[in-house]
Amino acid sequence: MAPFICHSCYFKVMPLPYRSLALLTPKNVQGYAASTCGAPIMPKVAPRGRLGTYKGSDQYGGFTQVQYITTCTDGPRSSIVRFYGKVAIATPVWVWCSCPYFLFFLEVALTRRKSSAVVNSNGRLPIVRNPRLIPYLCKHLFNIYRIIPGQSQRILSVAIKTEAPFRKVPAKLRKIGGLLV
Repeated sequence: MAPFICHSCYFKVMPLPYRSLALLTPKNVQGYAASTCGAPIMPKVAPRGRLGTYKGSDQYGGFTQVQYITTCTDGPRSSIVRFYGKVAIATPVWVWCSCPYFLFFLEVALTRRKSSAVVNSNGRLPIVRNPRLIPYLCKHLFNIYRIIPGQSQRILSVAIKTEAPFRKVPAKLRKIGGLLV
């Protein structure tokens, strides 16, 4: 007799682990991360009470979300990382960054792998920039990947338990993957 498989659980696609995204990141992007960006800073208080470090849940389960501000030669950038499970580099993550590189190269590729959402781009495939839809990290998210092992306890101590984390966020940001979270 064949074992029973719950098809709703079997076909549930989870985001990719942070380590996998970092290993797929090209060497030149890793070099830019070290040479053009400062250390990412995690704000203690969420800016204007909207986004920041907190615990919540969505269609993939419970998560801990962390927002970082990175100052680079091209200006400050905001990056968001959601950890589905414990805060570690082997945990599946959902990522987003405000840089143009993420917008034009990675947003659609990572959305296809359930590791991001189409927020700023038009959702069309990056035929010229990333035709094979390889999911990897921009330099800002790669810098965050490098500091996560030393900050996991601090992230958990700052995280705030909330019931509806996206209540004050504009509707454009609330619509993630066709679902309202």
